[in-house]
Amino acid sequence: MKSIKEKNTRRGFSLIELLTVVAVIGIIAGFVIAGTSNLTQNSSEVKARRNAQTLCSLYGSARAAGAAFVADTPEGILDELVIGKNGSGVLSTTVFQMSPMSAVEKQDLLRFCLFDAAGGVMTVTWRR
Repeated sequence: MKSIKEKNTRRGFSLIELLTVVAVIGIIAGFVIAGTSNLTQNSSEVKARRNAQTLCSLYGSARAAGAAFVADTPEGILDELVIGKNGSGVLSTTVFQMSPMSAVEKQDLLRFCLFDAAGGVMTVTWRR
C-alpha cells in the first residue's frame, strides 16, 4: 500500500514553469517575425531589380529595332513599353511590351534605372 505522502506527488507543471515556457516561445516568435519582414523587403527589392533589367533590355532592343520613343524620361518610356505603343505606333506586335504593374512596382523599378536622354541609353544601377 502507498502512503498518503506518495499519493500526493506532483503530476503537473508549476506556474513558474509554464510562464518560463511561454516567455521562451515569445522570444523565439519575435526572432522569426523580425527575420520574415527582412525577407519580404529583400524579395521586393530583387523583383524591382529584375524588372529594371527587363525594362533596360526592352528599351535597348526596341531602340535597336528602330522604335522612336516620345517620352524622354524613364517613367514615360516605361509607360510606353507597358501599353506597347510609342511615337511611331505599335511596338512590333508586343515583342517589346512589358507586363502591366502597379504604381508601387513602377516606383520601385525606377529606383534602379539610370537614363541618359542624350545618348538614348538606359542602364540598371545596383544602388538605391
